[in-house]
Amino acid sequence: MAPNNHSRKGKKAWRKNIDATEVEAFIEEETTKERRGPAADTLADDQLFFVDTSADKEEAKAVQEGKQRKRKLEAKPLRALEIIERAHKAKKVIDSLPIKPVNNLTSRRNSSSSSVSLKSLKKLSALSTRSDADLRDLWADVPVDPKFEIVNEIRPPKRPCRPVSSTNKVKAVEVDAAGCSYNPDFEQHQDALATVVAKEMNKILKAELYPVKAIPFMVPSDGKSVSELDQYLEDLGGDEEDENELEEEEEGVKGVEGEGSEAVGSGSNKNPKLPKKKTKKDRLRDERRRAEEAVGAQKRALKKQRKDVENIKELLKEVVEEEAAQKVRLERKQADVAEKEAYAPPKLGKHKFQPRTPTVLTSDELTGGCLRRLSASPMGMADRFKSLQHRGLLEPRVKVGKTKSVKIVYEKNARREKAEAGQAEIREMQQKTKELRKKIKKDQEKLTDSFY
Repeated sequence: MAPNNHSRKGKKAWRKNIDATEVEAFIEEETTKERRGPAADTLADDQLFFVDTSADKEEAKAVQEGKQRKRKLEAKPLRALEIIERAHKAKKVIDSLPIKPVNNLTSRRNSSSSSVSLKSLKKLSALSTRSDADLRDLWADVPVDPKFEIVNEIRPPKRPCRPVSSTNKVKAVEVDAAGCSYNPDFEQHQDALATVVAKEMNKILKAELYPVKAIPFMVPSDGKSVSELDQYLEDLGGDEEDENELEEEEEGVKGVEGEGSEAVGSGSNKNPKLPKKKTKKDRLRDERRRAEEAVGAQKRALKKQRKDVENIKELLKEVVEEEAAQKVRLERKQADVAEKEAYAPPKLGKHKFQPRTPTVLTSDELTGGCLRRLSASPMGMADRFKSLQHRGLLEPRVKVGKTKSVKIVYEKNARREKAEAGQAEIREMQQKTKELRKKIKKDQEKLTDSFY
């Protein structure tokens, strides 16, 4: 608290010494109480807790409706149970319709006397009259009737016929010939070289003697397609044709004066000679000749038949020898085929298996047994690959080369130049036709003048 205000003297000093800590602490405590509320330990239980009974009536009603719906669903039976109950309630299926009574005396008597039907009576009478001879004991040791053997016969299932695949006898690692070694014997080395050279020569001869591709067609400047053989023959006979053309031109120049006189008689020389018509005498002669030839052929056939009958022993001997030789050839062929198939891979694709060529050192590459001077062979992977193909574990492949795409080159103003060249050619042809017409007209006038 401030001191009593008894004097105005020293007011400034008094203001400086005012102590406001108690006021500030009180204000801060009040603000914290307002913010926090009263302390829990100072309040009673009724002030701390309360029971909320003001529930919303609409929410309570919705909850009640949901519970009622749930109870209804629980009370309703399942669809499957309804179907089963409906099936039990269905009417029974009637096996047979009731027999209507027949309006006659016999039926009334039978129905009155007994309740057994006529059909059952007939069956009972047939069974009573049946003898024991018709009965057959199934378990008795009696011979089987042949008509029951077909029923008891067990036939094996008919399997489809498939070609029997030959077993491949190719080894996983094939050992080359002795001549392929790094230090072979001279004769063995020469044999290995001979086999390699023979294979290469066989390839060259096949390529030369058996061409796969057809003869290519050459298209000359005039646009007509000509084969290579025809072009070669044309080149050979070109000189003779040129000489003949020169001779014809010279004769044409010399014969210009006598052209009119030769034109009249030229038509008769060009007509070919027709075959002469046969007369009746010629036809009869040909018919007699044909009949004589037929009789002669029949006589020769009979003569040959008699000769064969006389020499039937020799013919039989020749037939037996020929059959034996044919059998030997067939057996040899079958053995060769079986041997090839035993070491041939199965056909897995469209390409044929090409065996690898054995690596044989030439005479210059032989080092005399020194392994240090021997050149390395990097063909291990290729050897394994060929071995897998030979054993039928991989499909034979062919190396596919790169295909070059056709480059299209566009020339500038080429279309206009081609059009101009074509137009010039058309004009030249028109000019030539005009000159030819004039020449033909002049020749016709000369012919008419010479004729009259």
